[in-house]
Amino acid sequence: MTELATTAQTAAVTVRRVAAGVRVALGRASERWALFTGALLVGLGTALSGCGEPAGDASSTAALRAQAEPFLRDFETFDAWARRNLDADLALRDERALTETVFAPIRREPHVVAAWVEREGADPRRVALRTETALDLDWVELRGVPMLASLEAATTELTDPRSRPRVPTPSLVLSRRVASARGGGEVRVTVAYALDGAHRD
Repeated sequence: MTELATTAQTAAVTVRRVAAGVRVALGRASERWALFTGALLVGLGTALSGCGEPAGDASSTAALRAQAEPFLRDFETFDAWARRNLDADLALRDERALTETVFAPIRREPHVVAAWVEREGADPRRVALRTETALDLDWVELRGVPMLASLEAATTELTDPRSRPRVPTPSLVLSRRVASARGGGEVRVTVAYALDGAHRD
């Protein structure tokens, strides 16, 4: 009987030691799991934050929006006018007449450095004011501008042929590319505005 009791006691001690070992092992495993999941969450958060707009880009967009604000209403008016006239008569082949009509509202505006309107698709057309080449700029989309979805902006330096002397002028360029109201292609309307506020001769 004594031997049986001793054996039982020994077995109980062994069970307690095994249980303690299991608890330690589980505790260490839980620790490792917590560290792993923590690192995973941090990495996931970093990756997701990279999908948003970086702080530098947000600052750049805000600065462009502030520079564009004084010109938004003028651009909205011209954008509607240019699209309406370009789509009014696609059979009009006289480029000079089309150019005169499209740019009539802004031709004499002192703060408009240059402008161009181009239509893609089956009947491509392109007219320009005081420029021969559409600019290839690092466009930044200005979101949330009423009545001007898909509006893009950029800054550059352009030479206005009306200026004396003819030196490059800091300019804000607004551009909008959307589908033509008549279908068959997209129309991009682009206007460059002088940022220095100087009047041209």
